Amino acid sequence: MFPANSSSSHGSSNAGPGIIGVDRESTRMSSRTPQECIDRALDESADGETRSAAIHELKTANECDELEALVRRESLDEQYRRQALEALATPQCDSTLRELVEEDPIGGSLQDDAAALLETVEGN
Repeated sequence: MFPANSSSSHGSSNAGPGIIGVDRESTRMSSRTPQECIDRALDESADGETRSAAIHELKTANECDELEALVRRESLDEQYRRQALEALATPQCDSTLRELVEEDPIGGSLQDDAAALLETVEGN
């Protein structure tokens, strides 16, 4: 039996375990598709926080191919390309990161960063 007032001290009757309903953009579960996230990341009229959040959503969903596409997109601001590259530094995306380094290198300043990230991932 649960205590009668177990959630009343929080001021909300739906604030229990397993309930998703957080209002902050950074922690809310997304219902956006990978393409919607890519569109947001590429939208030059969107603010930086929105664009970064879209890249983070792709990382959270392990959308390695979409992150790779952002890294390879030379028209995208370097800060977002770099963020997408760093998002690939996970065990789930290590093969994609390896492609960027070994099989079809990205070149430029991001190439050295990609190689360093791959070493880090493979070292863990």
